[in-house]
Amino acid sequence: MFSVAPEQSWWGLPPRWGGTRAQLYNAGLFLIAASVLTRQAQLTRLAVVTAVAGFITGAYSLLQSIKIDPFEWAGYIGSTQAADVSGRPIGTFGNPNFLAGYLVLSLFVTAGATLHIKHIGGRAALLVAFLVQATAMVITQTRGAWVGTLVGAVVFGTMVAALSGRRWQRWLLGGCAAILLVLALLRAAQPFAVPGSFLARATSIVQPTEFTAAVRLALWRSASVVWLERPLVGFGPDALGSVFQRTYGPELAAAEGGAAGLTQYDRSENAVLDTLLATGALGGLAMLAVGLVVARSVSLLTRRGGAAPLVAGATAALAAHLVAQQFNVEVVGASFLAWLLAGALAGLAVTANYFPSEDAISFDAAPGPAGVLTPEAPDLPHGNVRTSLPRAAAAALVVLLTSPLMIWWDLQPLRAGMAYEIGLQLERANRPAEAVPHLRLATTLWPHYYLYWAEQAYAHRAAAHATAVAGPERERHQRLGLAAVDRALTVNGALPLVWSYWGDIAGEVAVVTSNQELAGRARDAHRRATSLGPGWWRYWQNAGDTDMLLAEFGAAKEHFGRAAGLNPRNWVLWASYGDAANRQGDRDTARLAYERALALQPGGNGEVALRRALEALNAPR
Repeated sequence: MFSVAPEQSWWGLPPRWGGTRAQLYNAGLFLIAASVLTRQAQLTRLAVVTAVAGFITGAYSLLQSIKIDPFEWAGYIGSTQAADVSGRPIGTFGNPNFLAGYLVLSLFVTAGATLHIKHIGGRAALLVAFLVQATAMVITQTRGAWVGTLVGAVVFGTMVAALSGRRWQRWLLGGCAAILLVLALLRAAQPFAVPGSFLARATSIVQPTEFTAAVRLALWRSASVVWLERPLVGFGPDALGSVFQRTYGPELAAAEGGAAGLTQYDRSENAVLDTLLATGALGGLAMLAVGLVVARSVSLLTRRGGAAPLVAGATAALAAHLVAQQFNVEVVGASFLAWLLAGALAGLAVTANYFPSEDAISFDAAPGPAGVLTPEAPDLPHGNVRTSLPRAAAAALVVLLTSPLMIWWDLQPLRAGMAYEIGLQLERANRPAEAVPHLRLATTLWPHYYLYWAEQAYAHRAAAHATAVAGPERERHQRLGLAAVDRALTVNGALPLVWSYWGDIAGEVAVVTSNQELAGRARDAHRRATSLGPGWWRYWQNAGDTDMLLAEFGAAKEHFGRAAGLNPRNWVLWASYGDAANRQGDRDTARLAYERALALQPGGNGEVALRRALEALNAPR
């Protein structure tokens, strides 16, 4: 409701699915699990299914690590070359960080099931699943997940000790001491780590200001500042891309190094900050309330002692997930599992709280030390079976009624993404007219993603350029391109990227149609883009390109100068700055800009063109 881009916040971005719709799925899973998963046998089945899923994706990542993956992953969107994923396997998640984000949950759930199940064959199978997942976790080389796993291991050991009547304080202190020892050893091993090696990746955990950790720190500081602009309600789910472009500055550019200004960040890679940015303090309080419910549930289950390993595994999984999510973006698969486990713990605890009598709680095993029930207790309350059946039937009915709609919702963006990929490939092959129908199909199937509309607009623009002779066909492409980028603005008018796109296309249409009113709107669009993202050099460059097209060379010189100042190692920006100054008649500035561009050693045709421009400037008038 309070989002800066309401449509995008409701539907979510297809690559991330962090929109309101996805969060409602999470809440639904939590409520269903809390209502239905009220018995130990149900938690056992959930743990086994999770172990199987973790084993499958973990085993697939092991195949990738030894380069026998039968499927060639194409890397990032639009890439035509298969990515080498053997160094950091991605499993079935498309990203090593996302794979690790799921494994950090499934690993401890599997550990709990392994200790709980007494059947030798079942325990052996679960142990194999655990080892495969642990190996996969290690080779993902995801440092945030590693840290989460260490914390989860301490929680797991402490919980098992507490639930089985042992001195849990010793386990907690011993686990914390072990973590400190591991960190100390990593610090000591730093001088011996070969750059690019596995050991170097591990020792970088204790280097919080280097490599990609520096980018995260810059994002966190940026997010902490910008949150204060809308502290109560935030900017809206999946609307954070505009936030980081507003705050992009020298610190983040320096952390990125040679990739400065090339990454479009849409998360801070920190769960707490992302929650505050998306939903403000109100959303943060809501999440805190859920956390307190789960913590209270764990406390009740700990005192009752039933299903010790299973409860310990689920609790440790959530603890590890919470820690890992402070260094990663939200992953739908991991979030669904986390909310399901949280709901299961609440369901078990509520049932035990409502039925505390001996009649309701019947265990085969005798109480253990200090009156604590032993882990061998086969089930949490048997006496609530009849009361759980109506809830189970109601939940099943809800799922059956809503599943077709949910499936339809999620098939649409899947098909749209496939059409979008085809369109991109045709564009890159210089066949924009053929790309247009595919990109139009993408926007028809999923009209809630600004990028689909913006890419369709650029395809129309390229098709207009490819039309040799001015006429109705060229005008049609220009008109449709402008309409497409207009629609992108309605999806997310807070994103400077979309305003920059609009200015580019509107400027070209204004020149062809001699429409001065449209030219003014194109200038206003670029002004809006640069005001929303003042630290992003590309917006200043795009504004300068449109100024050159409109023959406003003074404005172009100013905009190219700002772009070159933000990205001083880009020779194209200095060359463009020189061209604008030259066209304006400022020969001295043009000469200095061309010399600065040459000093960056552009090579090839760029260097030839720059030398010719300098010779022309230095020639006697």
